[in-house]
Amino acid sequence: MKLLYANIKKLDVSSLGNCSVVGSVKEIKDTNNEGAIYILPVTKLESGLPENAKVYMPFNSAILRNGWRVYFDLESYSFYQKAKEVIEKGKASKGVFRYRRIIRNDYESLVIGDLFVLFSLFGEPRDIQVKITDQTLTPAHTILTLNFGEGTLAHVEFTVGADDRIELEWSGINTILEFDSDQTRSIQPDGASLRYSINSILEKSHRVNLELITRLNKINELLGGGDHS
Repeated sequence: MKLLYANIKKLDVSSLGNCSVVGSVKEIKDTNNEGAIYILPVTKLESGLPENAKVYMPFNSAILRNGWRVYFDLESYSFYQKAKEVIEKGKASKGVFRYRRIIRNDYESLVIGDLFVLFSLFGEPRDIQVKITDQTLTPAHTILTLNFGEGTLAHVEFTVGADDRIELEWSGINTILEFDSDQTRSIQPDGASLRYSINSILEKSHRVNLELITRLNKINELLGGGDHS
């Protein structure tokens, strides 16, 4: 049995299939059905979960327990997986990656989660410059300039805003890739481009262990040591 905690507004409803959406673990009658998948609200984490349950939790829930699986917002989007495939094919080439995200809620955890995903793609940066504006002022920014070596650079910017938006660009040799979630809204209304499938969560999730927690803590420390203004 899988218990998948999620913000239902971020899920592609067409991917729900035979999943059951419940408001509480107490609503689950058959806890012995190993193939069952239950979607629960991330705002209602309960104690006393079934021992046989495999728990999937979004990183921005800020709850990490050994043995659970955590999934990252950016990594779950189909557009990111497509971009990742293109970048990995041209990894031997020099390139510049630009990423800009406007975040409405869960700013700090989404920043850390996005950087975890990007570092997993490009590797640990050799040189990092971080600038963080006064987070009490609007709009607040976190800006990073990253040198991953071998001719790969990145400019990453996060901003607190009223609406969620992601812009992504990769400029490699003979390869240019662009994505803007705002430009897809005319094709996919209601923010559909910033939704992900159940399968994506299950396939891209990470087991919570000491190695994962250490990597996340390192990113958190990196942001804490940035140039604040």
